[in-house]
Amino acid sequence: MDASFAKSWFVTNGLATAAHKLYASVDDAPLPLTCMGPIDFADLAVPEGCLAELWLGPSGESMFWLRPKDEMLYWYSGGNPRHRAEPSTVYWFPTSADPTRLKIGSDSLFSAFKKRKNARKVMGVACHGFPGNGYPPGFDVPDGTDMANVVAIQAQMEGFHCRVPFNLQFDTRFICKLALGVGYSLFGDAFASTENAKELRKGCWPKNQTQIGVRGVPMFGSKDPVLERFMGYPGAVVLVVTSTIDGFVLMMTIDEGKPFIVGLAPASLCSSAVTPEGYALLLFPSIRRCVEMTFVELVGHHDRSWPHRSLAEIDVQLARSAKFWSTLARLPTRSSES
Repeated sequence: MDASFAKSWFVTNGLATAAHKLYASVDDAPLPLTCMGPIDFADLAVPEGCLAELWLGPSGESMFWLRPKDEMLYWYSGGNPRHRAEPSTVYWFPTSADPTRLKIGSDSLFSAFKKRKNARKVMGVACHGFPGNGYPPGFDVPDGTDMANVVAIQAQMEGFHCRVPFNLQFDTRFICKLALGVGYSLFGDAFASTENAKELRKGCWPKNQTQIGVRGVPMFGSKDPVLERFMGYPGAVVLVVTSTIDGFVLMMTIDEGKPFIVGLAPASLCSSAVTPEGYALLLFPSIRRCVEMTFVELVGHHDRSWPHRSLAEIDVQLARSAKFWSTLARLPTRSSES
């Protein structure tokens, strides 16, 4: 995985949405948070060298994270991964007093920060009935600055705007890395000596973007709804390899969107895994499942011509998830107490 790609706003949120579609029980793995981007509003005390970033929980919980900033990696959601040990503060505002929604939201919060030992977690609403310091387990006692920040956030909860930092080349290196790995896995040593592989290696350590002779369409260059519909799948990261007149191409989608296409190998190569019907690998990270099939089988399952047994099992999970969310207590108007 390439951090420039994985930590980008689009991929971070695409994977969070995908996981949400397969979550069907409070016993499932905690859901990822959704990044809304850096925010800036009056009266919020942000430490020097830090910024405030807004994240949302599974039920719309607001999480304001005061974290170190890195100008060189400005588009990384959550900042530089190497700053994991540095102090930061999280202000968490739940949207509901419903016990199930509170558990889902707090599980996501604690899971997101389990490797950040120096991240203080402050409850942004009044709490009642908890022994000890009066706050739920896992939350820190607020100091004077925290209390002032909570008041400032509550005063502007409906009136701030987020900024989405975007690097136009965020996916270039990842696409090249992935294509090299997939190409070698499918075509072996013969792939390594092709002109495609040579150009893809340049893309892994690009000195000048214009020098990369990789053919294809980047993640936000394709707007073909048919491609997204039949090549993607709800809740999945889908990799497809198929042949064209000019050779083999690799395509990828995240949760039925954000596709990219890259030239993979010349038509002179062959692989037992890539039949004339194409190759498809569906990854469901949140439930740790994968499904391998032909591209034709994927399209056939989409239009219900040839249901695929493994995908039918995933469809059951998707239905269970939809029912689970529909039966939860409805979200009330935001309140200052829980």
